[in-house]
Amino acid sequence: MSLQKFKTIEEAREALYCFEPDEEYFERVRKFFELASKLVINREEPGIHKFRSFQEFNEYKEKLRITTINKEPHPNPPRRGGNM
Repeated sequence: MSLQKFKTIEEAREALYCFEPDEEYFERVRKFFELASKLVINREEPGIHKFRSFQEFNEYKEKLRITTINKEPHPNPPRRGGNM
């Protein structure tokens, strides 16, 4: 994606929306969501969970977040720099 420069706020606002999408637009959207799905890790346990309070729910979410961060590395970690 190229860098765009704007002279006015109005020009920048108009660039936020695509009122007449074409095939190229939909291809860019598809690639964006494809990339985003690779970056996001959803470690939610399947099923329905019941909680007695918001505090219990928050504790569950924090435990799940810590487990995800500490124990399971990303399957495709991003590479920095050139070829390694």
